Amino acid sequence: MTATNLGTADGTASISVTYNIENTGTANLDLSGTPINITGTNAEDFSITDQPAATIAPGSFDTFTVEFSRATTGTSNAVISLTSNDADETDYNFDITAVSAGPVSTLYFENFDNGTSGWSPSTTGGFQFSLGTVTNEKGEGDYWYTDNWNNYPSNKTATVTSPIISTLGYTDLKFYIDFRINTNDNKDGMRVQYSDDGGSTWITLGSDTSGVNWYNSTDVDGFANNEDAWTGDNSNLTSSLSRFEEASHILPVSVSNHSNIRFRILFASNDTNTDDVVLFDNIIITGRK
Repeated sequence: MTATNLGTADGTASISVTYNIENTGTANLDLSGTPINITGTNAEDFSITDQPAATIAPGSFDTFTVEFSRATTGTSNAVISLTSNDADETDYNFDITAVSAGPVSTLYFENFDNGTSGWSPSTTGGFQFSLGTVTNEKGEGDYWYTDNWNNYPSNKTATVTSPIISTLGYTDLKFYIDFRINTNDNKDGMRVQYSDDGGSTWITLGSDTSGVNWYNSTDVDGFANNEDAWTGDNSNLTSSLSRFEEASHILPVSVSNHSNIRFRILFASNDTNTDDVVLFDNIIITGRK
């Protein structure tokens, strides 16, 4: 076994990992003394909460559990060792590591119920995102929707851009958005971009194979050929119910601990059929401090 990472604990919380010891031989595997021992630089941050039996019969296995917890944030490293009557490897060792980090908290939340809060829509030939509600989509207060609703034009784009958001002091960032799409075909769609230079350059966040509920197509021609975005109709619920869904995506390291971050939501159409189009609400960013 190579070095294993037990993971990341929130603050002083503990995490545990269980390992198997399997006897694939034809004789008993006898473990010597206290079967599992922990040594190394930060051995005091790890403990064995479940030792295996002293003898493991041929064709059988037993388990042991390693628990990690430390009083301060940081990375801990140690060595797991065991001694047995195994003819090939009497002394067996492998490295373990784990991290204690600040708990996840919300550093940014906006539900737009009190106005735009610094988010600004662009106008392209009279087509844009508007803030409010539409008659056939139930939401949580106000949300952004493409306007004209139910009659958006072909070959147009619309964006809503965030104010500057500071992530100073935060790492392990994650972006959340509630969205509703109904574009009638798969050529028009919506996606999220971020900028780590205040809006001078923009990078599309994620792909259809990343994140949670993130993008559902790899070829939304409203943006360009073979471009990822949300498209089509995301819900078969009736209009009496909210048809918004939550999506989330881990943010790249480049936007962590940064004072000049912006996001924008983009919609783009091509020259085919049109329909209601898209809505979004509840932008949330979480991270560790």
